[in-house]
Amino acid sequence: GQPIIVNLEGHIISPPAEIGLLGGIITVFSVTIILLMGVILVPTLMLEEKQTRTMDALMVSPASINQVVIGKAIAGFFYILVTAAIVYIIYWTGVVNWGLTLLFVLGAGLFSVGLGLLLGLIFKNQQEMTGWLSLTIVVITGSIFVVLIGLEMPAWLDTLIQWLPSVALAKIFWASFSTQAQISQVLRNLGIVLVTSGILYGFVVWQVRQLDR
Repeated sequence: GQPIIVNLEGHIISPPAEIGLLGGIITVFSVTIILLMGVILVPTLMLEEKQTRTMDALMVSPASINQVVIGKAIAGFFYILVTAAIVYIIYWTGVVNWGLTLLFVLGAGLFSVGLGLLLGLIFKNQQEMTGWLSLTIVVITGSIFVVLIGLEMPAWLDTLIQWLPSVALAKIFWASFSTQAQISQVLRNLGIVLVTSGILYGFVVWQVRQLDR
């Protein structure tokens, strides 16, 4: 099997740089469940508001459009924090760098909540959204699994997958368990997540403005 690095002083066994099958499965499970809390629950909340006309009431309130979006993002982020807390209660003994853990949780929250808000604003009912949610789940889970277990793919597809936010977040997640994490790679992956999240929130604001007309 692959070698492991043992930190005798801290009594922590760190994973190897090459993650392997078990590490890949753990990462796929943890990252996917955290992301899906935002991707599934947030649009569900948005659809409920549309059905109860709460969104219309918000639009005529003194709150600005940006405040409406931020409020929904905070509500969704709460679910992310709860889910992440449960995951790290299970795996906390293996964490080497809690700073990277914080970056992962914040990045996962920003991305998944932004995507969830956008889906909730675009679609008008659960039936319309189900297909896209299923595709999103497949892309998130499949991309992480493919990269972390090292499946061979065409060069163009491998390059594309490496730039997916879900894969970038998975790499940050695993880096928090490793003593060999490279800060340059972490910053690159964090940049992917932040840029993608910024684009998502830009579309969210645009969608809300369309509803306001």
